[in-house]
Amino acid sequence: MEAASFAPATIRRTSRRLGIRTDASNRFEKGLRPRLPELALRRACRLLEQIAGGTVNSYIHDLNNPDSVQSLAVRITRSRIRAVLGMEISLDVAESVLNSLGFELLDKGQDYLEVAVPPWRSDVTIEEDLLEELARIVGDDSIPAIPLASALPQALPSGSKNLRDLSVDILVAAGMQQIITYPLTSQGILDSLPEDLVKGAVKVLNPMTTEHEFLRPSMRPSILQVASYNYRRQSRSLRLFESGRTFFSRPGNLPLEKEMLVGLLGGERWDGTWIGEKGKLGFFDAKGVLELLFGKLGLRVKFSPAESYWMHSGRTAEIKLVGPENTVLGVVGEILRGALDSYGLDLGALAMFEIDLDAVYENTLLHGDVTLFDSFSRTPGVYRDLSLLADKDHSSGAIREILEAHPLVVAATLFDLYEGEGKAGNQRVLGYRLLFQSVDNTLTTEEVSQAESEILKILESQLGISLRS
Repeated sequence: MEAASFAPATIRRTSRRLGIRTDASNRFEKGLRPRLPELALRRACRLLEQIAGGTVNSYIHDLNNPDSVQSLAVRITRSRIRAVLGMEISLDVAESVLNSLGFELLDKGQDYLEVAVPPWRSDVTIEEDLLEELARIVGDDSIPAIPLASALPQALPSGSKNLRDLSVDILVAAGMQQIITYPLTSQGILDSLPEDLVKGAVKVLNPMTTEHEFLRPSMRPSILQVASYNYRRQSRSLRLFESGRTFFSRPGNLPLEKEMLVGLLGGERWDGTWIGEKGKLGFFDAKGVLELLFGKLGLRVKFSPAESYWMHSGRTAEIKLVGPENTVLGVVGEILRGALDSYGLDLGALAMFEIDLDAVYENTLLHGDVTLFDSFSRTPGVYRDLSLLADKDHSSGAIREILEAHPLVVAATLFDLYEGEGKAGNQRVLGYRLLFQSVDNTLTTEEVSQAESEILKILESQLGISLRS
């Protein structure tokens, strides 16, 4: 008759290398105490004698020196009993309980107790395991109910979390779908990003797979991968967004984490239905979603021409906060054809926006001491239409910024654009509808005309724009 115990790590490695899983490998890789084989042999021999009438003809032959196999010793202290269990248990009571469970006393002091763990208790390895046995035998109902020394800490509201949740609600209400992706990415994805982002990438020390070796420095690849997955499954109308964190390395410190919001719109405006306007989603749809978002957050923004990786140079705008500092909040633009092809997306124009939620939080109504209510005018407004002759180099956003800078102009809306015959090759006609309104009084015709004249002078002096004759 033979009984044995093997090294768990060796059994585990060999089983995985050979690809063989058996009951024996499952048993031994979890670890068996070295003294268990002798106990098992003695018990088996006793049963053979009692039941089958067998006779033991030899002693037990141990291939290892039995004296070298030491029992596991675990120590408990009075202070630890009090700290973990919350009650006093004398060492005499602890000794009696442990002896009844098969633990052998090795050493006993004034404040501690050391016992040998029996070979059949492989679940007991540390002091807390012994404390659990004491609590089980003495009884959980013996633990006194002691009130906390202080009041429960109150969770402070997180403004940034509130902003993220509010942004999600607004975008979902706008008809977009939220996605959640892994914050990990691969070396192949990093190779497609700009060099400054690649240098700041944070590498994971123990990645699970080669697809998750780095913490993402950008969320653009993640949302394009999801768009590609849905496109391959016949989804031809994409309105996706994700809020999450990007990571950048900092030598000698933890990575810098930035809360970002990225969105994507493309494909059919109406997918599989005859209702609604036909056409493709694109840049202006993304711009409209952002105007809704910032409007709900109480922020006035402007869109200025910009450059950004993976985006069309002539169809990309930087999103800035209206004010003297011109704080950049994000970017919106159409994805380059080359980037779309690399992800297998054939949807025509595909618009993407990326918003820095940390920058938004610093300027939104959710943060700081700001006025949450502005009084509104009880007087009627006056509408005036302006037909302006401007160079094509001047963006509508720059013109609108000047129009709305006048204290009597509440809103300026572009309602017409003409680039036809009769105009110089580098000029176009823009039609704006201005709403003049005062908080204090009803405006007269003379006041509106004076304000209109002041606006035209500023347009002429700063941008060379004149009223169409």
